[in-house]
Amino acid sequence: MLRSISKSVSLSAFLGTILLASAAAAAEPSKPASDEKLIESGKPANPPANIPVPAATAAPEAAAPVAVPAPPPPEPQVAAEPEAAAPKAQKKKTVGGAGLDTQAVTIGGAADVGDSSSEKDWGFKFKGFFRAPMRVGIDASGRLGPSGSTSLTANSLQFHAPPVVPDGNYTRWSYTNISPGPWAELLFQYGNQRVMMTTSIASYNITSGGWRELQDQLGIDRAFLTLKFPEALGDLGGMAWDVGIFSNRYGAMGKYDAGEYETYIIGRTRLAGATATADMDVADDVKLIFEGGAGAKVDQQYQSYDADTTSPYNQNPCASNGPGTACYNFPSWQPFPGNKTQEGTNMLGHFHAGAVIKGVLTAQAHYIGSFVKDKRWNVASTGGTATYPGYSFVPGYGYIQVAGVDFKLDGGWMGDGYIGYSYIKAKNALTINDSIEVLHSQGGWQFTQNYFPTAYAAGSGGDGEIHTIAGQYTFSLAAFMMRPRPFWGQAADITIRPFFMYNKVVGTPNGVDNVTKFKGGLDVVYSFIPLMAAGLRVDTVNPNMDNSEQTFYVFSPRLVFRSEFVTHEAIVLQYSYYKYNAAYTDPSKSAGVPNGAPGVMPWPYGQYGTWSIGSAGLNTVPDKHVVTLWAQMWW
Repeated sequence: MLRSISKSVSLSAFLGTILLASAAAAAEPSKPASDEKLIESGKPANPPANIPVPAATAAPEAAAPVAVPAPPPPEPQVAAEPEAAAPKAQKKKTVGGAGLDTQAVTIGGAADVGDSSSEKDWGFKFKGFFRAPMRVGIDASGRLGPSGSTSLTANSLQFHAPPVVPDGNYTRWSYTNISPGPWAELLFQYGNQRVMMTTSIASYNITSGGWRELQDQLGIDRAFLTLKFPEALGDLGGMAWDVGIFSNRYGAMGKYDAGEYETYIIGRTRLAGATATADMDVADDVKLIFEGGAGAKVDQQYQSYDADTTSPYNQNPCASNGPGTACYNFPSWQPFPGNKTQEGTNMLGHFHAGAVIKGVLTAQAHYIGSFVKDKRWNVASTGGTATYPGYSFVPGYGYIQVAGVDFKLDGGWMGDGYIGYSYIKAKNALTINDSIEVLHSQGGWQFTQNYFPTAYAAGSGGDGEIHTIAGQYTFSLAAFMMRPRPFWGQAADITIRPFFMYNKVVGTPNGVDNVTKFKGGLDVVYSFIPLMAAGLRVDTVNPNMDNSEQTFYVFSPRLVFRSEFVTHEAIVLQYSYYKYNAAYTDPSKSAGVPNGAPGVMPWPYGQYGTWSIGSAGLNTVPDKHVVTLWAQMWW
């Protein structure tokens, strides 16, 4: 009985203590505002959930003391065993890859792995990016056509859409991405933290405003499954698998995409296959990443050859050099298969190893090998027949191998940076299809066109080596000035971004195509109010550093309109002025090599970008003035 009364008294005293303490807390005055304030725009904004808000520095006033009755002495109890130390809180385990995220849009948007909140909750996600540009070239120079013809009136004002400029073709080395073309990409995902399905629809032609070029409509571009096992390696780390038809991207200069030039110095894969990733936390601030994969193309394009034009069964004859010779009268809806050399069954393997230090610096080594070992005929023609060629036309053997190292900086107020080196060795590259995209080249025939023009003109080979160094760095003045406080772009800012790419081509047969290339630039953007920013980009491009006549320069001021300092959408109005050296205005100096190989001035969408004003006698010179207006958004 006494024990029960004693317990009741103790419980009542304990509850009274809690109530009085609660009343004292309610009476406590609110904390004064912190003296530390972030630079803010006219409209106050809350920081993202993952950004800590600086703690208040002023201490709250002490609350008035409240009389609390002393609780009765506790009853004697048997000594308990000492409690074990509480385990440290474990952070959520994730699995990071060696390249850009396979579940992110190709360009324009931040990586988002698309996980739902629970391993058991299945959910749907929709992500994407679009860019819709109007691009107009303006030129008043004109020139007379070849052999004194008057196909154009000299010094007449002309308008060209798209612009006639040497840097407007994505698959040529001189591409600068100054006036980017159309692009739309939609990602549909379903899954959870453990498993995720990703399917994408993409196109680089938006038909309502342009010519309905069917090969530009990429359709279902990717379809793959991602499996994640964050605890697969126990306390060390986890593993992940991508299986299906997808792309891996390595050697990208941008934080979330391929950077200012939109190209990869290590390579982008386009395969059906699998990629496995393992990351291991070997120390508190060091994570190791290992990634590897392999695959093949689902199918390949057939080659067509000259047949007997008198045959009634030949509905699609070629105007070429005779029976058995590769021909190229492919309709516009059929992709170009390469230059005079049949592509074979492509196999590709890749491996990557690296370390992430303090979540700031990532250092990696890479290897990608794409090869063909396929000595067979692969002949057909759309809507007709074909004559079997001689054995000299079968693909046989060829490869493109890439090895390299790169370093990425995710430095917060120190800025974001990239520097990388790659070594590419090619043998009979014309046999390689677009299982690999590297240095502005989707597959072996574009790679040969860009770096081995003599082999491209001859229609065989594609041998040589390329050394590449590329870099990009983005510095935010506001983030630097506000350090160590966080800055997520909520206020006025000046960003500075230098970038460059250097290529040295060696080892070509008899050194005929050995050349050194360089392009670089600087982009500065001033965000002065939430709704507007102004920028200036300056570029220099030199396809041959031993020939200054092939150099050109571009000066591009622009205005950017948006809804806030930090947002997902933008409307850009830009003017570009081109200053050309002699190779772009003098037909006698434009050809790349004496035998008539592609020169420095490709027609952007004609004959797959292979014509030059000298070797083909086109009756125009490049535009000096380009006006571009585009809208874009990622989500």
